[in-house]
Amino acid sequence: MQELHTLKREAVTNIALQAVCLEAGVDQFLLKTSDLTKANHVVAKASYKATKAIGDKNFWKAIPCEKELADAVEAIFGAVYLDCGMDFDVVLKLFRRLH
Repeated sequence: MQELHTLKREAVTNIALQAVCLEAGVDQFLLKTSDLTKANHVVAKASYKATKAIGDKNFWKAIPCEKELADAVEAIFGAVYLDCGMDFDVVLKLFRRLH
Protein backbone atom coordinates (compact mmCIF):
# COMPACT_ATOMS: atom_id res chain seq x y z
CA MET A 1 0.00 0.00 0.00
CA GLN A 2 2.81 2.42 0.85
CA GLU A 3 4.44 1.87 -2.57
CA LEU A 4 1.17 2.76 -4.30
CA HIS A 5 0.90 5.99 -2.33
CA THR A 6 4.53 6.85 -3.15
CA LEU A 7 4.01 6.11 -6.84
CA LYS A 8 0.88 8.26 -7.00
CA ARG A 9 2.59 11.14 -5.22
CA GLU A 10 5.57 10.98 -7.59
CA ALA A 11 3.35 10.77 -10.68
CA VAL A 12 1.32 13.80 -9.65
CA THR A 13 4.50 15.69 -8.90
CA ASN A 14 6.02 14.81 -12.28
CA ILE A 15 2.84 15.85 -14.08
CA ALA A 16 2.72 19.17 -12.24
CA LEU A 17 6.40 19.85 -12.91
CA GLN A 18 5.95 18.95 -16.58
CA ALA A 19 3.11 21.48 -16.78
CA VAL A 20 5.42 24.13 -15.31
CA CYS A 21 8.08 23.18 -17.88
CA LEU A 22 5.66 23.54 -20.78
CA GLU A 23 4.04 26.71 -19.43
CA ALA A 24 7.40 28.42 -18.91
CA GLY A 25 8.79 27.23 -22.26
CA VAL A 26 11.74 25.43 -20.68
CA ASP A 27 11.16 22.49 -23.05
CA GLN A 28 12.43 24.49 -26.02
CA PHE A 29 15.90 24.62 -24.46
CA LEU A 30 16.24 20.88 -23.85
CA LEU A 31 18.43 18.75 -26.06
CA LYS A 32 16.26 16.07 -27.63
CA THR A 33 18.54 13.13 -28.33
CA SER A 34 16.25 10.88 -30.35
CA ASP A 35 13.35 11.12 -32.76
CA LEU A 36 11.15 9.35 -30.20
CA THR A 37 12.01 11.92 -27.54
CA LYS A 38 11.27 14.75 -29.99
CA ALA A 39 7.93 13.16 -30.90
CA ASN A 40 7.01 12.63 -27.24
CA HIS A 41 7.75 16.27 -26.44
CA VAL A 42 5.63 17.42 -29.39
CA VAL A 43 2.72 15.23 -28.24
CA ALA A 44 3.03 16.46 -24.65
CA LYS A 45 3.11 20.11 -25.76
CA ALA A 46 0.17 19.68 -28.14
CA SER A 47 -1.87 17.88 -25.48
CA TYR A 48 -0.97 20.58 -22.97
CA LYS A 49 -2.11 23.40 -25.27
CA ALA A 50 -5.32 21.62 -26.29
CA THR A 51 -6.42 20.74 -22.78
CA LYS A 52 -5.50 24.17 -21.44
CA ALA A 53 -7.58 25.83 -24.17
CA ILE A 54 -10.68 24.02 -22.91
CA GLY A 55 -10.47 26.05 -19.71
CA ASP A 56 -10.45 23.15 -17.25
CA LYS A 57 -8.51 24.09 -14.09
CA ASN A 58 -7.04 20.59 -13.98
CA PHE A 59 -5.99 20.58 -17.65
CA TRP A 60 -2.42 19.69 -16.75
CA LYS A 61 -3.48 16.30 -15.37
CA ALA A 62 -4.70 15.15 -18.80
CA ILE A 63 -1.40 15.38 -20.66
CA PRO A 64 0.98 12.44 -21.12
CA CYS A 65 3.89 12.74 -18.72
CA GLU A 66 7.41 13.02 -20.10
CA LYS A 67 9.65 12.64 -17.06
CA GLU A 68 12.60 14.51 -18.59
CA LEU A 69 10.44 17.63 -18.78
CA ALA A 70 9.65 17.33 -15.08
CA ASP A 71 13.30 16.57 -14.32
CA ALA A 72 14.43 19.76 -16.07
CA VAL A 73 12.20 21.93 -13.90
CA GLU A 74 13.16 19.98 -10.79
CA ALA A 75 16.82 20.67 -11.58
CA ILE A 76 16.11 24.38 -11.99
CA PHE A 77 14.28 24.49 -8.66
CA GLY A 78 17.15 22.60 -7.02
CA ALA A 79 19.71 25.02 -8.40
CA VAL A 80 17.68 28.03 -7.25
CA TYR A 81 17.25 26.45 -3.81
CA LEU A 82 21.00 26.01 -3.41
CA ASP A 83 21.83 29.39 -4.94
CA CYS A 84 19.53 31.30 -2.58
CA GLY A 85 20.97 29.69 0.54
CA MET A 86 18.33 26.94 0.83
CA ASP A 87 15.45 29.38 1.25
CA PHE A 88 12.38 27.33 0.29
CA ASP A 89 10.21 30.44 0.11
CA VAL A 90 12.22 31.63 -2.91
CA VAL A 91 11.59 28.34 -4.71
CA LEU A 92 7.90 28.46 -3.81
CA LYS A 93 7.63 31.98 -5.23
CA LEU A 94 9.33 30.82 -8.43
CA PHE A 95 6.96 27.86 -8.72
CA ARG A 96 3.90 30.11 -8.28
CA ARG A 97 5.26 32.59 -10.81
CA LEU A 98 5.90 29.92 -13.43
CA HIS A 99 2.70 27.95 -12.82
